[in-house]
Amino acid sequence: MHSNEFSYNSYFIHEKDLKYVPPYLKDVPETPNEVEYRTSGSWPTWIEGKLLRIGEGRFTNPFSQQSHQHPVT
Repeated sequence: MHSNEFSYNSYFIHEKDLKYVPPYLKDVPETPNEVEYRTSGSWPTWIEGKLLRIGEGRFTNPFSQQSHQHPVT
């Protein structure tokens, strides 16, 4: 964070301050529709239901709906 900027929450970093972001921490668009994926082998017996989250997600969240505040990571 730039030293001349005020921050009330030091847990967030402004997106513009990230110079080297690994590819696995970049945002991936949401897939709201069901996607079929074929697997091989067997699933553990304790897995039930239909929701299985695999892969990347969204790491940059809008700080506010106001245009003068930037997204944070």
